[in-house]
Amino acid sequence: MREDLERVIDVVKALTGSADCTPGPVSREGLERLQAKYVNVPDDVIDFYRVTNGAQLSDPWWEFEPVDRVLANAATLDAMIATDFAGSQEWWSLAWIPVGSDVSGNALCVDTAASGGVRGQVMIFMHDEAARRIVAPSLGAYIKCLAIATETGLIRYTPEDGFWLEGNQMRWDAFLSSQLQGYPRQV
Repeated sequence: MREDLERVIDVVKALTGSADCTPGPVSREGLERLQAKYVNVPDDVIDFYRVTNGAQLSDPWWEFEPVDRVLANAATLDAMIATDFAGSQEWWSLAWIPVGSDVSGNALCVDTAASGGVRGQVMIFMHDEAARRIVAPSLGAYIKCLAIATETGLIRYTPEDGFWLEGNQMRWDAFLSSQLQGYPRQV
């Protein structure tokens, strides 16, 4: 995973012309807070944060969040289960780590409880939809797909638009499917 993440970072640095595209690794205390909240943090999530504490890497939809923001976002969503959704574990799960977010309040999550799949799978939480899309079996597999997509030009970058996909969501799904047998899928 670390090698694929470093590939992504190298491509992002080359595309953006910036050596500062990532904030560097998370502090020991940050990792300890993450592991205190989520007792089953997958190794590839820990490896991710040991390389970079979040960053706009090369995913055209998600900004990977620093640990402090991951924990803040999780606390907000966790609290909403009790207040806004009457204990509904179908809307949000305490076992989901929101490692990425978009501008609409949705999240790219690592599932530590194997909700409808395997522990460590990457899923998309859409705040206004009940269905969940599982996009990869692990964060490491997802990062590898980002590395390939960035290196091959499927994901592109311009200073004006940032990162964007050459195509649409269907093309991204087809790409993921070509790289990860059985993904993406709905649960």
